[in-house]
Amino acid sequence: MTDTDRSKKMLSTSYTVPSSTRRGVLKQLTIGGVLSVAGRLEAGHGRSDTERQRDETELESGDERRQVTSVDEARDAVVRISTVRTGGEYGDEPIPVSGSGFVVDASGVVVTNSHVVTGVDSLELFVGREQTSPTATVLGVSECADLAVLGIVGEGYTPLTWYDDEPEPGLDVWALGFPDGESYATTAGSISRTTETANTWIAVDSEIEHTAQLRGGHSGGPLVTVDGRAVGVNYAVSNPFTPIDETERFAIGAPVTSTVVEEIRAGTAAASIGIHGTAVPADDRSPAGIRVLAVESNSPAGNATIQSGDVLTAIADTHVGKGGTVREYCTVIDVHDPADELPVQVYRDGSLLTGTLEGYPLEPVLEHPASAHVRTGDPYTAYTTLTDETGTIWTDVPTEWTDRRYQRTDLGPRLIAAPDIERFQKTLEAPGLRVLLSSDLESETDRILEELRHQDCLVTKRGPYDDGLYRGGSRLSTGCGDTRSASFSVVAEPRDQSFVLVVSVRLTAERDRAALERVLAALHHREDGHPRQPPAEARVVF
Repeated sequence: MTDTDRSKKMLSTSYTVPSSTRRGVLKQLTIGGVLSVAGRLEAGHGRSDTERQRDETELESGDERRQVTSVDEARDAVVRISTVRTGGEYGDEPIPVSGSGFVVDASGVVVTNSHVVTGVDSLELFVGREQTSPTATVLGVSECADLAVLGIVGEGYTPLTWYDDEPEPGLDVWALGFPDGESYATTAGSISRTTETANTWIAVDSEIEHTAQLRGGHSGGPLVTVDGRAVGVNYAVSNPFTPIDETERFAIGAPVTSTVVEEIRAGTAAASIGIHGTAVPADDRSPAGIRVLAVESNSPAGNATIQSGDVLTAIADTHVGKGGTVREYCTVIDVHDPADELPVQVYRDGSLLTGTLEGYPLEPVLEHPASAHVRTGDPYTAYTTLTDETGTIWTDVPTEWTDRRYQRTDLGPRLIAAPDIERFQKTLEAPGLRVLLSSDLESETDRILEELRHQDCLVTKRGPYDDGLYRGGSRLSTGCGDTRSASFSVVAEPRDQSFVLVVSVRLTAERDRAALERVLAALHHREDGHPRQPPAEARVVF
């Protein structure tokens, strides 16, 4: 099985009360089916007295001593989590969504998936067989490990201990949780393999593939051994449309999870800007990036006015989502303090926005006067990602711009695209794009913009340009020639000023304005000059 195949995973959070036809279908996909194993396990699955004495670890809370020694006893540590969400992928009406978790310390520390609790409107959790919900607080999350640590009021809880050995293929395991959001169940399986992974929404060095069947509400629940020790945290399954015997199930390994718990409890902020997102390849709706599925209020992302549905295309001078994984994104947030004012670039509903985390809220990068173009027409319905022959320049253009030219000039690589390049270059009647990236060109923004000006354009507006990834100057020329077309040019540099980027786009109709936003949102460079890998398939997200 290839890494691309392994990336076809879905979030396993369970919708419990969808209220439209679309949500009804999602509910059937998420929580449908019958578990083959439920309730208590057969006798003989517990550990022997010798094994119990050898591995015994006593966890104290006051005068109580509690120790889990079997899959059956682990039931008291498993937590049912019930949330309500509004907005983003969930629509405008409140939707109950459920997941699982488990206690890892008798004082009331709980682990679950970050996608279970990020951006929720309300949160209840029920420990073991309890029917009342203690007050719960999110102590911290690690976005790139899809883990959240919660604190609950009370003491004397039954915790699970971690499986300290390397989980070898063939090790018997059980997935515990509330697959339908209500009823507790266990499913049996075995470890298939452990591996490092960077996929569409996590990047960790310990992912476990196993065969214990998972359904929606299992998300965040423990994967345990026969003696009730936690091997990992269940978080995903492969494409739900494949047959059950071909479906793969995945958990985040105990080494990663225990480290995240220790860091958060010690007060060390985990890597997070307050979103739950998934890497998406370029498609007809948006450029490649991190699609935001949920945003935590009062977080750096929330304060920057990032919303569910946005596509984060760049952060801290780094284009993210390349190759269809969150690897670059996770590297950035891991090496920066969450309090840093990091520039971000966001694509929202056909517009390019920029701002800073813990600084300035998002604002449009471009302002388009109504006089920029007068003709109307059907919008572009499809886009294609282009790169020059050196693999240095990347951007998206309308698929209709079928005439494309990639050149290595004396100044650097250049890309041209238009419906008809000759007509684009010799007249003012055809839309099109030119991009030049040069390490040899001096950054004389005013001079270069003046050279790009066309004498037949009546009105010119100059201004600064900053899209969160490149900054410099821009020129918008309107009323060009008899067609009254417009031309928008940018001369900009990355923050390290290692090269100059020159972009010129002609707009001859209303739809070209949207194309310009898309060109700039997708525009990025590859410093190594090597073509990027094909994007991994996006996960199916409920």
